[in-house]
Amino acid sequence: MESTNFKSMLKDNLIDDVPIYNTSECVAGLEFLKKEFFKLKNKAMVIYTGFGSTEGSHDGRNLISRYLNSLALIRGLCLVTGVGNEGAAEGHTTGYIKSKNDISTQELKIPRAIKHLSFNIWIQKPNSASVEIISPTGESSQIIKSKINKIEKYKFVFTSTEITVSYRLPDNFTGSNVISIQFKNLKPGSWKIKLIGEYIIGGRYDIWLPPHITLPSGLVFMEPNNTTTLTLPSTTQNTVSVAYYGENQVVLAESGKGWDYNIGRIKPDIATIGVNVLTTKPGGGSTTLSGSSAATAITVCVCALLLQWGILKSNDISMYSNKIRSYLIYGTLRNPNYKYPNKNLGYGELNLLGTFSSIAKIYNNQTQLNSLMSIRSDSNIVDSEYIEYSINNLFIRIPINT
Repeated sequence: MESTNFKSMLKDNLIDDVPIYNTSECVAGLEFLKKEFFKLKNKAMVIYTGFGSTEGSHDGRNLISRYLNSLALIRGLCLVTGVGNEGAAEGHTTGYIKSKNDISTQELKIPRAIKHLSFNIWIQKPNSASVEIISPTGESSQIIKSKINKIEKYKFVFTSTEITVSYRLPDNFTGSNVISIQFKNLKPGSWKIKLIGEYIIGGRYDIWLPPHITLPSGLVFMEPNNTTTLTLPSTTQNTVSVAYYGENQVVLAESGKGWDYNIGRIKPDIATIGVNVLTTKPGGGSTTLSGSSAATAITVCVCALLLQWGILKSNDISMYSNKIRSYLIYGTLRNPNYKYPNKNLGYGELNLLGTFSSIAKIYNNQTQLNSLMSIRSDSNIVDSEYIEYSINNLFIRIPINT
């Protein structure tokens, strides 16, 4: 079921119809799949989370990430998440407040009048700050001091714009200080958001706008930061998080970008093709699909093959999300022109053959291949290009000229 309340807000903002879901509805769907999983005899399931949100802390500690982490620990269950398409949306900005009473300012470009806009300012713990909002006419909301559970409203005289500022000090799950800002009847122009330091150690803060498909074109930050643009829940540590690239392995600006908010959590994990992916369409026939959803779907199929080999064929019955994540990372292809892990590509490009080769401890040198050939009598050369052989239930096909 789609979120009727939010869809009504999009309609008020003259935004084309896009599928929108509540977090609670997504969690309910995941909980249903978990219950169905436990009914299976040979327990193996891949869950494709083809949804994403910009609302949250982006450090893997928010509520839905914690829930997914708990699911990801179940043996035989694999969760795959896409990083979204916000890399080039200019909907994320980062700032630093240097000291107490120092002011850090961000400018938000509003291209046309809209009725509703809301976002959160995430101030890394233990920092705290007050906020002041300046309209395009220069009118100020005055400084709204931070206070636990404080809610304050203000109406701008010259633009008739109403704002509601709410403080969550600290956030229940991350410990960060959060300032929620809601605009009503927002007028076009450059709106300034000023943060005034109250208690500062480090002083970093981040702001994420709603996903760009839910906003008018051109609603952006004047000084955006394209890193840390992964959509939630792809920041969840124990899931397989998938970025995407274009043809000829070209890095795409649109794909969600990784860390600098929390260096200890490397996301995305891997990357794969996400442009002009051939697929079926409703009613029959074929079509192409591009974006995060396409790349994630490819990886879901790969994870299903790994679970089939591991759980259903009893080669590795301890498989679960984090283990599959590691297997995929071991097998990735890495471009020598990049350093890894990489904010765009994670640990490298998805490579199922490389993963199975890693599992079987197969390396591409002739001595080891000859040793394996002498052990297995069912090995053979196909078309003088590949060596094929099997080890128990594992099938290997390796190009000769590598």
